[in-house]
Amino acid sequence: MARREKIAPATRAEPVPGTERIHRAGMKDCELPNFYEQPSNCPARVAEPDDLVLEHLKRIQAELSAARERDEALLARMVAFETAMLSVKREVLTGEETDARLQAAVDGILRRIDRIERRLELAG
Repeated sequence: MARREKIAPATRAEPVPGTERIHRAGMKDCELPNFYEQPSNCPARVAEPDDLVLEHLKRIQAELSAARERDEALLARMVAFETAMLSVKREVLTGEETDARLQAAVDGILRRIDRIERRLELAG
């Protein structure tokens, strides 16, 4: 029988806490000591999370500002529309008032004609 030799298990170097190996296609492995620092031997730079958050906050703020401007423009248009509607209502009321006065005048004239016809005995 062949003598078997004991093979020592492969020891794995423990990475420094917060570091990890990154391998990207076509790039060498590089060690990142932490998320915020990147060694110069690693060609790809990873943006800091604070920068990403600030970038998103700036975009949100810009969209919010644009939305506020649109809201202000819409409110101005709505006020102008309401003013125009009040003007139309006023004109309609003025027209109805004029109609009522004319109707009262016509009613008065008809009463006078009836009275004249009765005096002249034209009405039967």
